[in-house]
Amino acid sequence: MSEYTFLRSLFDFRFVSFVTTRWIKFVYVLSFIFTGLFWLMSVIAAFQLSTTLGVLTLLIIGPLGFILSLIYWRLLMEFFVAFFRIHDQLNVIAQKMTETPVSAMTAAQG
Repeated sequence: MSEYTFLRSLFDFRFVSFVTTRWIKFVYVLSFIFTGLFWLMSVIAAFQLSTTLGVLTLLIIGPLGFILSLIYWRLLMEFFVAFFRIHDQLNVIAQKMTETPVSAMTAAQG
């Protein structure tokens, strides 16, 4: 199978090539940036409500939420990567199974 470019993969209606594995790093970086921006906005909003809540959000709630959010996104991205790696390995196994002649398989079993 020839290597698909991004645009060719995007318009592959047979779904032979996947776009997800190429974009997973970018999506993870975006999740990191948006989580940081959300933390910053939360700190600003908390300081507008009260100084105590602002300090609490800045030092305890914000970092805890940031870490938990990154753990969530990392686990989600790893799940997708593992899913597609399993797909690739199953394709390799299926290809090897079709290359093995039936007579060789029965001789190995007997």
